[in-house]
Amino acid sequence: MRHIDIDKYASTFTHLILESASSISSYPSFQQLFSDELTKIAEEFLLYYLHVCDRLFFIWFGPETRTALMNEVLIKISAYRNNDTEKPMPYFFERMRMIHDASTPDTILYKYNQKQAEYSRYRFVQESEDKNLSGLLGWEFGKKIASLIEKPNDMILIAEVNIFASSFIDTAVSAKKSLDECINKARIFKEILILVGIVVLLLIIYFLGDYLSNVFGTRLPKNQDDRFDVIELSRPFLVIKNTSKTILLFGLPLYLLIRFVFLKFGSFFGKSKIMRSLPSNGK
Repeated sequence: MRHIDIDKYASTFTHLILESASSISSYPSFQQLFSDELTKIAEEFLLYYLHVCDRLFFIWFGPETRTALMNEVLIKISAYRNNDTEKPMPYFFERMRMIHDASTPDTILYKYNQKQAEYSRYRFVQESEDKNLSGLLGWEFGKKIASLIEKPNDMILIAEVNIFASSFIDTAVSAKKSLDECINKARIFKEILILVGIVVLLLIIYFLGDYLSNVFGTRLPKNQDDRFDVIELSRPFLVIKNTSKTILLFGLPLYLLIRFVFLKFGSFFGKSKIMRSLPSNGK
């Protein structure tokens, strides 16, 4: 299980999902719809985006982190849905209360589970050499939206919805990249502060050890036995001084070199792994 900041990722993608679902009102093909129809379409897009995020989280983080992250996203979206948040609520959530039949289960989790079973049957992305659109997630979603607005044979509309909906994948990848960069910058800044603190502490220990070894080492003995005592007293401080000097001269540069190699090449291989792992058929 990969350890990430679940709350930060969940907040970012909750905002992205809600913003993307709300933005369909500006889409030319939907501008002539009545409010209730537009609300149903927005809800379908919301659930579609949740499914896409579920698949992306699985690719990026593995099954355990995906589950924890999706649970948090659903909790945050349900808070909007139930108006349990102080943030502005997307308009279509308020409309949902008015258009759904009272006997119909009306929870985000229930609908999300329904859509998971439906959308999981389709291919996630299209291979470059594959010209068959049937069974492709975005295309099948386009057919669903076309049917909802009673234009099931409008191939142009289906193709437009496919492009529009599938572009969310690129948006999500960009959002993750930006979030990762912010988190990495914050982590690096924190590491720098810790390193500066360690360097300052080692310098204090070095100079203190140097001072105390000189104090005890230069005291003139009254006899030969006392000279032996002086050497023994100064030796621990010399060890402390030399140890801190070794860490400063060799330990810290070695650590910085290892961190540089990890950041330079580890992030590159991590990106390559993510790009190679995009599936062509489900999870």
